[in-house]
Amino acid sequence: MNDMVTQGVKAFVMIPAGSSAVLEGIEAASKEGIPVCVLDTATTDRTYVASTIVSNNLNAGEISGTAMVDALPDGGKVAILTGVLGAPNLEERIRGFKETVEGSNIEVMPVQTGNDDVQTSVDVVGQYTAANPDLAAWFFDGGWPYFADPDALPEVQKFMENGGHIISVDTCEPMMQYVGMDMVDLLIGQNYPNMGSLGVETLYKIIKGEDVDLGDETHYIDTGYELVDKSNYEEVWATKAPW
Repeated sequence: MNDMVTQGVKAFVMIPAGSSAVLEGIEAASKEGIPVCVLDTATTDRTYVASTIVSNNLNAGEISGTAMVDALPDGGKVAILTGVLGAPNLEERIRGFKETVEGSNIEVMPVQTGNDDVQTSVDVVGQYTAANPDLAAWFFDGGWPYFADPDALPEVQKFMENGGHIISVDTCEPMMQYVGMDMVDLLIGQNYPNMGSLGVETLYKIIKGEDVDLGDETHYIDTGYELVDKSNYEEVWATKAPW
């Protein structure tokens, strides 16, 4: 970012992979009068961020937790699949999920990680499911296994056929087929198109000096979520561009 500042860029739209690692660059840009709009993952300090446009990750976890409590009224063991331990957006989803199921009869098992990789996630879910026959459900805080071919998930299919439950964040196009195949109960999706368009529109108006809605007092805009289950997956799938 520092190099791009010296090149005379007018604005930044960014998704911070490490939300604290980019703060120096954001501060440098802001002090040069260059607005920065952050998408998807909020930075740990938003002092120099012009606008943060995200789907609230804590809320995604809370929605997932509520759905899990409804799916398991008598409780049971629930495993969590994440991408990378410590990723701020994923940790917020896990926190929201755990806080929501707290006080129920749900026992949250140790978090399993797929290293943000589809095949690793498929392997982890398959092996953990096979090794824990008393497992009642999974919470995926991202949809990695559902980017694989359905034939690569025999343990998941067997798990669901035997009364298991899976609730997953993300509603990307390849995931839609799994709803129709009864291999996932509920998908909770971020509004990526809205994030991108709002980011560009917001920065354009800031640069032009036009009035712009920056959300709350911390310039935080929540784009919300879409929920997909068997009742509406075909309708939602029709709006998704094939990958």
